[in-house]
Amino acid sequence: MRRIIWVPVSLLALLFTLSPRAEAQWVMVARAASKRVQQMRQTNAKGDGFEVATVILEAPAGKVYDTAVAQLRKHAELTIVKTDTGTHTIQFTKGDRTATMVASSLGPKVTQLMIGANVVAGEPSSAWQVVDGVMTICEQMKVQCTIEK
Repeated sequence: MRRIIWVPVSLLALLFTLSPRAEAQWVMVARAASKRVQQMRQTNAKGDGFEVATVILEAPAGKVYDTAVAQLRKHAELTIVKTDTGTHTIQFTKGDRTATMVASSLGPKVTQLMIGANVVAGEPSSAWQVVDGVMTICEQMKVQCTIEK
């Protein structure tokens, strides 16, 4: 009967010792991917769809979010529709274009910033504006970001 008790206790102890290692590996992966802006665009047959740009920054999510909100407020042509400090989400518009930005915490000092915008058929791509927005936030955070090709 002692063997039955010791096996679960041993497994539990092993799990606790592996947990920090797994977290450390995740942080290393995030650092390897950090500062690289990635983008994606998807449209349907009519030309409507969405564009997304994302980057991982070594900064707390709250600071990234606050920087983004401050940058958006500097642009009179943009209308901030909704902000949510709890989820670090901002929804904003420019004419008939809508966009959402989310600063997701990946750890105490690591954040994934993602901006998505709608694509309107027959209108020029807004991909450069989405990526430019991410690059501006990188600049304000004093982080050198690069665009993935």
